[in-house]
Amino acid sequence: MILISRLRVFTTVLSFLVSSNTFSHGGGLDTNGGHNNRKIGAYHCHRDYCKPRGINNKVAFKEAGYNRKNWRHWIDNDKDCQNTRAEILIAASLENVSYRNGKTCSVYSGKWYDPYSDKVWTLASDVDIDHIVPLAWAYAHGASDWSSERKAKFANDSENLIAVKDNINQAKGAKGPEQWLPPNYSFRCEYVNSFQRVVERYGLVYTTSEEVLVKHYIKRCAAL
Repeated sequence: MILISRLRVFTTVLSFLVSSNTFSHGGGLDTNGGHNNRKIGAYHCHRDYCKPRGINNKVAFKEAGYNRKNWRHWIDNDKDCQNTRAEILIAASLENVSYRNGKTCSVYSGKWYDPYSDKVWTLASDVDIDHIVPLAWAYAHGASDWSSERKAKFANDSENLIAVKDNINQAKGAKGPEQWLPPNYSFRCEYVNSFQRVVERYGLVYTTSEEVLVKHYIKRCAAL
């Protein structure tokens, strides 16, 4: 029985490593290759061909009490006219950036390497600042009772922010590592480790299945 249990764990972890966006399992999937997780009000894809549908993540989280407006982000703490987004774009650019309208407030262009896609982008309008641990995910994993100040700190924490292609960030949405990983396989270990560091830093809590899978993934990455 112990050998069978270990084999099942290994099989689950292996599936996590090779899947393009999530884990597969043997039952409970619809014909689209996914299922509704009514606990958090989200539709999960479990097959590569799966198309997100059913419950809308943004609507579901809002119905459960999440409201993005309560997470004040892209603020200008030092009052230099550059908000958090602009500061991340400036810091992450591989060359000097240019600004809109001759002012240094809004970034227009630069050179950004996106580790999610393994590509370089030059227009700021093509780049989003992704929350590695999404705001809605944090809300559903222990942050629902945070103060406005703590929510704002989390939403603007540079340790949780990364410049990536906008459409990839949008495809990720509010998903955690159990549901989504960067398309660039070579960055997945670093991504999960970064996710884990933020979770620990803010005292967020995984579900049991998330914790098992993330810890196995980190352990596997450490052995590579």
